[in-house]
Amino acid sequence: YNVPEVYLVDWGIVDPMAISKVKFIQEEKKIAIHELNYQSENEIRKSLSSRDLLQIKDNEGGIILYKFNHLQIPKDALILCDSANKDNIDILRRNGYLKGMPVKKEQIHTGIRLLQSINIEYTANSTNLIKEYNNYTWAKDRLGFINETPIDEFNHLIDGLRYFAVYL
Repeated sequence: YNVPEVYLVDWGIVDPMAISKVKFIQEEKKIAIHELNYQSENEIRKSLSSRDLLQIKDNEGGIILYKFNHLQIPKDALILCDSANKDNIDILRRNGYLKGMPVKKEQIHTGIRLLQSINIEYTANSTNLIKEYNNYTWAKDRLGFINETPIDEFNHLIDGLRYFAVYL
């Protein structure tokens, strides 16, 4: 697989809007990942000045476009996005991010199995990814036995990695 750097997005208004940059290094069969954002849209809004909030409100792309511009994500980059919010992908495309692709979330087990077969390296600054790796788990039934349903927590950056693994 000869792919350039790819950006991964798991949308989040209340949960983190997890954005990362990854690269598949074929000769080593590994994924290198760098966490770029782990703030929710609401957290981002709280951190902005009144002037910035007014400017964002006046722009069609809102907080999504603000964050992509702030992170300096190239407009020609491949962006694999959570398919749950097609409006956000449409915002990206209307604003020149023409390689924004939705990826279905239904492939959780497939994606996790693929991730388990690949060496994954991450930057020291990817602290939330480290937290997710240390806390990601499967649900348990009433008797305490693990079932095949992952809990919907500690999975935002990992979801993006799953999208990438399935894409590859």
